Amino acid sequence: MEISDESSLAINDTLIECFDVCSKNVVQTGFRMTFGCGEKLVCLGDESLTEDNLRKIQGCDTLICGAFCRYEDKDTYKPYEKHHHTVRDVAILAEKAKVKNLVLVHSEDDNLEKRQGLYKTEASKYYSGNVFIPVDGERLAF
Repeated sequence: MEISDESSLAINDTLIECFDVCSKNVVQTGFRMTFGCGEKLVCLGDESLTEDNLRKIQGCDTLICGAFCRYEDKDTYKPYEKHHHTVRDVAILAEKAKVKNLVLVHSEDDNLEKRQGLYKTEASKYYSGNVFIPVDGERLAF
């Protein structure tokens, strides 16, 4: 099965719906999983949350998306030049969309030991839900 914008697939009691994530540099497809219990998980791949894809994640229980660096580090890492956004940018939009759990991935690698705390602190200034910044191999429980 080829995946494209508006493709969908049901597996047992889970519906998987694919959508264009509105990437500015390459066509990318994200997905929304609606579980039998009604809970919704949305993944934007390595794309950041933007105004363009905001309606596609509205009210989801868990959002997985990129946040390249903290806002205060934007001049060092230049996320906007790479078509990415900061933790602050994503947190503001996740709050606006009433997302319950925010999982931030696809970030710079210079602050691995401190990244979880630094990113969580910044996100929490703009976002009232749960924030997760996983490390490779980590399992998340909500």
